[in-house]
Amino acid sequence: MRIAVTGTSGLIGGAVAARVGVNHTIVTLGRREGLDIHVDFSDPASVQGIDLSGCDALVHCAGVVDEDFKDNPSAAFLHATVSIEALIDRAVAAGVSKIAYFSTAHVYGAMEGTISDNSPTNPISNYGIAHMASELILRRAAVSHGIDALALRPNAVFGVPDNLDGFDRWWLIPYSFPISAVREGVIELRSAGAARRNFVSANDLAGYVERFLNDDTPSQGFTAINSVGPDSSSIREFADACALACRETLESNCAVVAPLAVGCEPGSDFEYITKTSSFDPKDRIQNFIEQFVTLVAKYPHLEIKS
Repeated sequence: MRIAVTGTSGLIGGAVAARVGVNHTIVTLGRREGLDIHVDFSDPASVQGIDLSGCDALVHCAGVVDEDFKDNPSAAFLHATVSIEALIDRAVAAGVSKIAYFSTAHVYGAMEGTISDNSPTNPISNYGIAHMASELILRRAAVSHGIDALALRPNAVFGVPDNLDGFDRWWLIPYSFPISAVREGVIELRSAGAARRNFVSANDLAGYVERFLNDDTPSQGFTAINSVGPDSSSIREFADACALACRETLESNCAVVAPLAVGCEPGSDFEYITKTSSFDPKDRIQNFIEQFVTLVAKYPHLEIKS
């Protein structure tokens, strides 16, 4: 198959291109120099001008991120609606039969209780609302044009970026905690850390996409799945694992500092599950922590901010 992939300079898009590209031809789209198709997703007119002729599928990994709403909320909503619609229209016009889109667990709203693929959506943040809008636009296209569409909803994504200097999301917990552990010798939590997260690797997310692309059963229309990873833990447990990795892997001390728990912390009962996907993710968060603390220690000159 010939697969158009957006966001290949990012963590998830890069993983998708690497894994899916083993057996398929990848067509890259984005603003970076050297890509096959140059397009700026913040500009709908740019998207309307692209040609996806010859492509069998589209994987959109360049959706909006939290920072987009801090920098320019209007442009972020434009990206998540008008630009996404234009991209899907260009894919449909080219005869693309499968489209995968990376959404977020934030379409469900608060990360509390057990959330499965068929739990009601209730996005609260602008980030979650924007991804919900993108999903609805994709759902409409799937119904109207008979394409096979998949929205993937990861919770907490981890993985070592191919381009360390170009990565700009070091503030996320899977990165900021190991960085603080190595460089400061302490991880300071804002709460007791009882809230839970499900951790999934970018490589396993690419595996979800690979399974979808290789599935030759009749079109299922639009499907949304919780793309879960094999490990869930509380924020405090993740911090403790980072501190332990420093001690055992680097032989350096790290303390975890947190306020005392007051009552039941929201999200302490959070469990993220899928009832739709049969894909079996393999990448363990502990292996990533050990790998990443070693990398941070090896490259002290790297300007990564927590």
